[in-house]
Amino acid sequence: MQVAYSPTKSVNGRIGEAIFNSSYVEHEPAYWPDIPGYRFITAKEVHVGGYAWLGVWNAEGVTERSKIIVYDGQRHTVLATLPLRIGGIDITPEIHTVHQWITLIGEGKPAKPVPWFQVSWLGR
Repeated sequence: MQVAYSPTKSVNGRIGEAIFNSSYVEHEPAYWPDIPGYRFITAKEVHVGGYAWLGVWNAEGVTERSKIIVYDGQRHTVLATLPLRIGGIDITPEIHTVHQWITLIGEGKPAKPVPWFQVSWLGR
């Protein structure tokens, strides 16, 4: 299977493995904002609207609430407070425009549907 620049090879005849996985180290931010009552979950680089990162913070404990925050090395802005817990985020740039697709997926809970949604962000 060929996906963008990452061809895969067969492993055990059924599962594909990207050839760059063993040498790829994902870039991490040097600064995470401290959000009282929330715990940092994950972040991805966005580089639009003057900010370098878009991240997810979940409320402490079991409260069903997450904050989506953009930040750089000195400042941050809360974009949204959601009534659910987010477990992952992915950013995909649109090839021919300035916007980026942001995919958010909720935490998986036994016997409950997992929320998943995608938004387009112009970063303005």
